[in-house]
Amino acid sequence: MRKRMAIRLISFCLGLAAVLGGCWIVQKNHTDYYRNRVELFYRESVDQLCSSLSDIDATLEKMLYTDGATQTARLAVELIGKAQSAKGALSRLPNAGELTTVNRFLSQVGNYALALSEKRRNSLPTAAADVPTGSLTQKEEQSLLTALKNVSGTISQTVQELSESYNNTVYWSQVLESELSGVAGDQGLADGILGVEEMLTDYPVLLYDGPYADHMEGPSRPLLDEAQLVSPEQAVSTAKVLAGAGTQLERRPDTVGVIESYVFGNDDCEVAVSRQGGYPVYYRRYRTVAEEKITQNQVRQYALNCLRELGFDNMSETYYYKTDGVSTCHFAYLDGATLCYADLIKVGVALDTGEIVLLETTGYLSNHTHRAIPTPQYTVKEAQSKLSPRLQVNAVGYAMIPLENGREAPCFEFLCTGENERKILLYLNTQTLSQEELFLLNEDINGTLVK
Repeated sequence: MRKRMAIRLISFCLGLAAVLGGCWIVQKNHTDYYRNRVELFYRESVDQLCSSLSDIDATLEKMLYTDGATQTARLAVELIGKAQSAKGALSRLPNAGELTTVNRFLSQVGNYALALSEKRRNSLPTAAADVPTGSLTQKEEQSLLTALKNVSGTISQTVQELSESYNNTVYWSQVLESELSGVAGDQGLADGILGVEEMLTDYPVLLYDGPYADHMEGPSRPLLDEAQLVSPEQAVSTAKVLAGAGTQLERRPDTVGVIESYVFGNDDCEVAVSRQGGYPVYYRRYRTVAEEKITQNQVRQYALNCLRELGFDNMSETYYYKTDGVSTCHFAYLDGATLCYADLIKVGVALDTGEIVLLETTGYLSNHTHRAIPTPQYTVKEAQSKLSPRLQVNAVGYAMIPLENGREAPCFEFLCTGENERKILLYLNTQTLSQEELFLLNEDINGTLVK
């Protein structure tokens, strides 16, 4: 009897051991599977980052040898897509949030190129080297493009070298082990990219027709993340709202990165539509503008009509800039009486016919959400008392402004005049009266630039 019980007990223990062993093997297989998936995810992200940075470098080099506005515009659209792809790849790597300078460069480089394309005229190749084009001479354009090319080349070369050293199974296994254990491990790749930022001391300051052009892409995208995926057939319908119902559009390679998009185009235009939600991401029509016939008030109305037709309501114009017969208006979302500057949309209107020739919605799509805007803790009068006595206040408003840390601050917005008629935009926090930001405005007959 005892012998039989002993045999049963031994059999039970052996069976239990077999079951536990099997569970351990299954669990280990699952763990290895997911570790391999994460490692592959990181390795693909680094490969995509290297490829996108190399493409950005090559595109900037092409722009150095291109003067025509149409070809510059094509390269600018290409540059924006590659920059989005690079930012998307960078965001998927560990400690990417610390890389503020690299992220800012990727946000700005495509937008600068697009602004440059709007300033160039078809007659530029025959113009003198120092003939002004917009607010920059040709020499200054070449100097700034060269500086951007140098920055791009530095980033691209460094990341490529780091990839050759770190983008392997051994390195990513160590990173995963340190993340799982909570113990700091080898961060050679992240530290190497961070080291690039220390070399970018001569990074050029870019001017834009709006104070928050380098805050285009937010840390989260509630509008897109909550939206349903659309098919290419659905997306092309949105594309034709901009390009024209009877326009023939061909499918082009999709863009990946911050906003994954379907891309359609022909010889005259290109338009990208987000895979999530089917929102227009950018649109560019390539054509020369004839004689300017319409006013800025008409431009504003054409732009607002376009935004309403596309489903973007409650947008308020903040700045505009005119170049080469196109007036590009910046619109921010108006939440009650508060301007939400991160929710930015650019609309370019041809001044001969009122046709929409440019649309960029990245800021809006990346940042738009329902905000709980706090009631100001101080009055306008109390806030104004904190300003320098050298400033004369011309207008006051309310704004939510993006900060470097990815958050937003509720502010009083003061438009002021300083010494020598210098226009200044100053922001005081409505909860603390601390100064959050100050911008110098450069105004001319074409519009406003901010730095």
